[in-house]
Amino acid sequence: MCLCSREERNQTQVLRAQQDEAYLESLRADQEKDRRKKEEQEKVQAEEEKVRQTVLAEERRKRMLDEEKERKSECLPPEPPADDPDSVKIVFKLPNDTRVERRFLFQESLTVIYDFLFSLKETPEKFQIVTNFPRPGPALPSHGGAAQPPASKRPASAVPRSSLFRTSRTIDT
Repeated sequence: MCLCSREERNQTQVLRAQQDEAYLESLRADQEKDRRKKEEQEKVQAEEEKVRQTVLAEERRKRMLDEEKERKSECLPPEPPADDPDSVKIVFKLPNDTRVERRFLFQESLTVIYDFLFSLKETPEKFQIVTNFPRPGPALPSHGGAAQPPASKRPASAVPRSSLFRTSRTIDT
């Protein structure tokens, strides 16, 4: 009886050790699975946060652009009367084929023209102004980014009535 009982205890201990080992192995596998799942959730959350931050940054950029357009619009000098001999009427053809007319004084700088065009809702952030004819290249430097419009008083081709075209400017990256 003593021998049987000892063998049974040994078998029971071996069985328990095997069961404990299997339990620990299963526990480690479950913990690893939980760790991977948690990492994946954190990764998804980080990506969602990045997208949310990008959207917020774009909304903030658009809001600042709209505020800048509003400021430029408020700072524009009043349009001179049609019979003013020191004024020029300029017709702007926008990329969406709409036409905008406005009178400017000859002594006003080209910055006023840029500010007027920039203040229009349909104007993109970056643009340039070109003449219809002759078209050897841009009539006026581009506007947008760090570039500033020239401060000269009168375009060389300005006559009492001019047509200028505002084109969208693509950004090469």
